[in-house]
Amino acid sequence: MSLEIDLKIQKGIRDAEDEIVQAIETALDGKVYGKTGNKALEEAQFRNLLNVATSTDSAEVVKNFLRYQVGRDEKWGRGEGSLAEAIVLDIIKLKVKADSIVSDIQQYLKDKAAASSKKPEQAGDIAIQNIEEAENVATESNKEIEDVTQNTEETEDIAIQNNKDIENIAIRTNEIHMNLVRRYLGYGSRYLVYKRKQG
Repeated sequence: MSLEIDLKIQKGIRDAEDEIVQAIETALDGKVYGKTGNKALEEAQFRNLLNVATSTDSAEVVKNFLRYQVGRDEKWGRGEGSLAEAIVLDIIKLKVKADSIVSDIQQYLKDKAAASSKKPEQAGDIAIQNIEEAENVATESNKEIEDVTQNTEETEDIAIQNNKDIENIAIRTNEIHMNLVRRYLGYGSRYLVYKRKQG
């Protein structure tokens, strides 16, 4: 993968951050979970969930750990309307967001490949015109043909690399998804600290 692709991935993730922050804040503000006393969801428990997300490349492992915590006590809430269920649903939504980021990058690469494929045609037209105008100057025409051939080969190499990038970017969907999940949980951990201090 090229640096350009890595930068596009990072931009897609950064562009999603407002949405991610809003999702976890909405969950912490509006869902049912332990907020007081010995049933209060503690910062350490949220950090533990974040640590699990940081130590794995599987969103299913994160959801499984959260469900395990729900089974142990009610601090995360239980059932529909609970914080735990909201987090699980948001993790699923973040997969959709990761797919969207990948799709946008694939479209960018396809557009780039299409633009590259037009260059040989233009170069070929110029070469034909130049050859017709320079029939009497064989060495000049040969040089122009060589230049066009070289440009065509370079354009074909770019197109081949773009096709490989288009295929390979899909492999990174899970990486993008887990990056989004980690950010989501990290922002949630911070917001929970804020909420605890606010009372």
